[in-house]
Amino acid sequence: SKLNESTRQHYTRLGLFAMAERNATVKLAPEKFQEERISYDVIFTCEERVFELVCEELLRRAGVKSKPVHVINIEIEDNHTESLVGGKTILELARCIVASKDLERDMDGIIEDVGNRMPHRLLYTVAFY
Repeated sequence: SKLNESTRQHYTRLGLFAMAERNATVKLAPEKFQEERISYDVIFTCEERVFELVCEELLRRAGVKSKPVHVINIEIEDNHTESLVGGKTILELARCIVASKDLERDMDGIIEDVGNRMPHRLLYTVAFY
């Protein structure tokens, strides 16, 4: 169905069309973590509910590979402005993680340091694949 003009203008003002266009260049379709069989070193989530679901999924998998994964939640309100600020927090975390020579040793300090410098509440845990 077509959007009426006032709805189209409202969505344009909110930046939803621009956000959808940008997202379309990042991935082809929504992805489900539960269906992924790839092991990650770090997983970022942007909502506590999603953080909990990821942790539950990792627990369900029972850690048979004994491979650690660092799960970090950056609580970001779902709007364009907060997304931009939250993206900067994620980028700073990623920079610190990449610069680490020993992530297992350094991660608690990275979380504390970035958490003190950036405006978002961070949740962090280590789980296992």
